[in-house]
Amino acid sequence: QSEFYYAALKASELALGSTQENHLKLKAFYLKVTCLLKTGDYRSALDVSLDALSISATENDVLSFMYSQAEAHLRLKEFSSAKTTLRKIIAIDAGYRLAKERLDRLNAI
Repeated sequence: QSEFYYAALKASELALGSTQENHLKLKAFYLKVTCLLKTGDYRSALDVSLDALSISATENDVLSFMYSQAEAHLRLKEFSSAKTTLRKIIAIDAGYRLAKERLDRLNAI
């Protein structure tokens, strides 16, 4: 199980290299960013999130990758950047519960 995220990371990279379809790339990006967050490679997770945002077509995709950016910033202790990203998420969707809760916790610090 300890190698699960590394194997999934490799699978996501293979998937990204084998398709030109954006909806499949977005799925691979989501798997990749999740694995990077789980393995502690937060800088790479930020980069992947930015790459994914550049091809995101739906609001759900945008919000998901923005939230992953905020999560990476939090884990890097970049609280100001995390707050900025969470505020942008809330501006897009005021009902995005996870973003509100995270921002409230950050503001309490």
